[in-house]
Amino acid sequence: MQFVGFFCEIEPDNPDVYSAPISLALAGADGYPAEEMARYLESGHPIFDVMEGTRDVVGDLFHSPGGSSLLTDGRFVWRVDLASYVKHYCLGLSDEFLNHAAGHSYQVPDVPFRQLLEISVSAAGRLGYR
Repeated sequence: MQFVGFFCEIEPDNPDVYSAPISLALAGADGYPAEEMARYLESGHPIFDVMEGTRDVVGDLFHSPGGSSLLTDGRFVWRVDLASYVKHYCLGLSDEFLNHAAGHSYQVPDVPFRQLLEISVSAAGRLGYR
C-alpha cells in the first residue's frame, strides 16, 4: 500500500504521512490526461469514510464533501479530494502511480474484499485512527 496525494498543507499535524509540499506537485504536472485520471480517482474503492468537508488549500476553488475519506485501487491509497485537485490543477503525481493507472486503462481494478479490509485497517493505523 502506497499513499498518493497526501500533501503537508492539507494536514500539517501528521508529517509522517502528509509530507510532500503541494507546491512541488503544482510545479511538477506531467501532462497526463487529467479527466481520465480524475475519473480513476473518483472510482476507487472506498476504504475509510470521514463525514467532513474539505476546502481547496491552493486557490479555494472547490469544496469536497467527505474530502478526507480514503479510496484505493488495491495498491495505492488517496483521499477523495485528490480528484478535485487533479481536475483543477493537474497536479504532478508519481510516475509509478500514473503508470499504474494508465496500465489499467484508467479503470480501477477489482480488489477482493479481504484485501480492501486489510488496506483500510493499515491506512487508518498509519493516519493515527484506531
